[in-house]
Amino acid sequence: MTKQPPPYHLRLNKAVDRLLLVELLKQLDNKVPGFAQNACYCGFGGPYLEDIRQIHENFPKMRLFSVEKYKEVHKRQDFHRPCSNVTLIHGNYNTVFDNEYKIFTSNAVIWLDYTDFEPSVISDFIRTICAFQCQSVLRITIKANYKESKQHCADKPSEAFRKNFGDYFPSVIPIGTFQNDEGFIQLIREIFLIAAQRESPTLSGRTFVPVLSTFYSDTTTMFSLTGIVCISDNAMFHDKNESMKADIAKWEFANELRDKMPERIDLPHLSIKERLHLQQWLPCNGADPGEILFNALGHNISTGDVEQTKILLRNYAKFYRYYPYFIRGNP
Repeated sequence: MTKQPPPYHLRLNKAVDRLLLVELLKQLDNKVPGFAQNACYCGFGGPYLEDIRQIHENFPKMRLFSVEKYKEVHKRQDFHRPCSNVTLIHGNYNTVFDNEYKIFTSNAVIWLDYTDFEPSVISDFIRTICAFQCQSVLRITIKANYKESKQHCADKPSEAFRKNFGDYFPSVIPIGTFQNDEGFIQLIREIFLIAAQRESPTLSGRTFVPVLSTFYSDTTTMFSLTGIVCISDNAMFHDKNESMKADIAKWEFANELRDKMPERIDLPHLSIKERLHLQQWLPCNGADPGEILFNALGHNISTGDVEQTKILLRNYAKFYRYYPYFIRGNP
C-alpha cells in the first residue's frame, strides 16, 4: 500500500513558497493583459489540492488540472475538490500532453513537483517547455538534501550522477558543492538552466527565463525554480518580452533577474499574539529588521542564540505578508 504524504497545506515554509508563485502570477497578469483569464493551471495537487485551492481563490476563471498516479490519492482528491472547474487526471505526467485536455493551447501555468532527482525530471522539464504555445509559467520543485541525495562521493559527483546529468553539468563544479544544501542547490539550478539553454535551438523560439528561485526545509530541503517561457519567433515578440522582463524585474522577489541567488525561506513559528505585537513595526524601512523586531519582541524564539533569532525575524520581515494563519477548530 502506498503511504500518502503528510499534510503539506500545514507546512509553514511551503505555504509561503506557494504564495510566492501566486504573487508572480499576479505580477504577470498585470503586465500581460488577459493572462490569467485565458490561462490554465496544472500541478501535482496531492491529496489536499492546496495549490489548486490557492490558484482558484486568486484566479477564479482559470481552468484547473491536477495529475495523480496513485488511485487512492486520486479518490481522496475528489473528496477534497475545492471547486467544480478542476479536472482530476489519474495517470502520470505524460498524460497531460494528450490533446484531450488542451492544456497547452493557451497560457499555461505548470508546477512540476518531485521528490527524486532523476533523468525523467529533466525530460519532463524540457518536454513541457517544448509544448507551450503562448507565454506561460513553469515551476519545478525538487528535493535538494545533499545528505540524502546519494549523488556524490566525498566532494565529487558520483558515477551515477555523471551518467544521468553529465551533459548538463557546469564546466566548473565549485569546492563545497556536496558539503551543504546550498552548494547542492546551486548545482541543481545550473543543471536545469543549462538543459533549457542547450535544448533551446530545438524549441522553436521558446526561451525559459528564470524569475524566482527559492529553497526551504520543513522536513527536508526543497528547491524551486520558476520561470516564464517566452515565445519569441519575431522581433515584435522579442521587444514585448524584454519589456515584460524589465517590469517583472522590479518585483522584490524576482531574484533570478538580479543576483541569481536562490531565496531562502526559513520562517519562525510565532503565536498569533506575537505576530500581532510585531505588526506595528512592519515594514522595517531602511533599518535592520532583525534588530528592530527582536527588541520589540523582547525574547528569544529559537533554540539557538540571539543572533539566530534575529536571522529568523529578518526572514519574517521579508515574508510576513505571505505568512499563513493556521487556526485550530472543531469540525
